[in-house]
Amino acid sequence: MAIKSYSSQGIVLASKNYHEADRIVVLYTEKFGKKTYLAKGVRKLKSKKRGGLEVFSFIKFSAVSAKGYEILTETELINAFPLIRNDLKRMSLAYYFSEIIGRISSENQPNTEAYDLLLTSLTNLTKSNDL
Repeated sequence: MAIKSYSSQGIVLASKNYHEADRIVVLYTEKFGKKTYLAKGVRKLKSKKRGGLEVFSFIKFSAVSAKGYEILTETELINAFPLIRNDLKRMSLAYYFSEIIGRISSENQPNTEAYDLLLTSLTNLTKSNDL
């Protein structure tokens, strides 16, 4: 099977540690919908990808598809939504939005309306004072 590389943008819905230094990351992207990736070596202290893979982060990324696996090769943080992380109400709402998108979405089924809704919701959570 040929190795296919591609780039896109996405929002981190979930992540969990995998083996000693890796992490499994679920992204919601405009092009591919919900997609699961392996981020190799991301838990190492010197990893450049380390900071951009926190839940709710909006990132630009490159990945390769090989042997049935999707592997993140590069990540660039676009917006970490720090106000969400520093406020319990905002964080609760962001988790709620992410959970809904995660549950209604199937792997590799793009839905631009859901993607736009999630990104707009996270952006508005950082702007709103009325929670």
